[in-house]
Amino acid sequence: MFTRHTRARRAIVGTLVLATGLWSVVGGAAGSAQGAPPPKPASPAGPGGTVEIYVDARNALASRTARTSGGALVVDYGSFSLWRVPAGAADATLAAGASAAGDLDRLSLRGRVIDTATDSEPPLPARLRSADPGAKALWLVQFVGPVKPEWLANLEANGLGIVAPVPPNGFVVQGVGKALAALQELGRTDTTINYVGPFRPGYRVSPDLIDKSAPDAERTVDVTVQVVAGEAGDITAVLASGTPLGPVETLGSLGNSNVRVRVAETAVAALAALPSVVN
Repeated sequence: MFTRHTRARRAIVGTLVLATGLWSVVGGAAGSAQGAPPPKPASPAGPGGTVEIYVDARNALASRTARTSGGALVVDYGSFSLWRVPAGAADATLAAGASAAGDLDRLSLRGRVIDTATDSEPPLPARLRSADPGAKALWLVQFVGPVKPEWLANLEANGLGIVAPVPPNGFVVQGVGKALAALQELGRTDTTINYVGPFRPGYRVSPDLIDKSAPDAERTVDVTVQVVAGEAGDITAVLASGTPLGPVETLGSLGNSNVRVRVAETAVAALAALPSVVN
């Protein structure tokens, strides 16, 4: 028997897993739904030089200060409300007992940030910008504030599946052509929605894999790939892409699947582009 000696693949360890953080509090602020969070320093100026603040429903002075300073009520949650006030009036409103909401016009994606006030996306290599053009696709949606149950119900009523949270107040959703068209229309017309955009393959990949300018076909990487619940076809595709490293695991209440495989670095972009791969 002839034995062919080739350069061995050098294994390194990486991951596709995206740290999505905690669920946004449904029906409440990023603290207790019983009232606004404790006062903080003023948040960065948002659209048009404004600052977003929370006002406790019991704080008449802060409500009056927000209103008389030219602020606009964004959402009333009952026990508290979200306002957008001119940056120059933020300190007075905070001094009256309001609480800074923080920067709600951004989506944090494992060290990469989308500026949702300007629809400005972070730079990505060309190989990680376009997803598989199949019937299904993953998109991002961000709401204007802490998420109310009826807002998610509206997405589901339009044929979209809720896949995973992205802070602050954002979600990865899945849909097909008609549902995705409805999502884009909601992004233009629904005042509770702050941003709608594609969930690009590069947002699903660990930065240490994204930043490789020239992936090496002779170099392997161990990856954990999360696939949307029930998407057996993509689970099979992930397993077939390399060497499985253990059983498929089911995650949490959403039922997404974790698949661990060892693949060539050059296979990472194709995996990330699969229509049901979350991270």
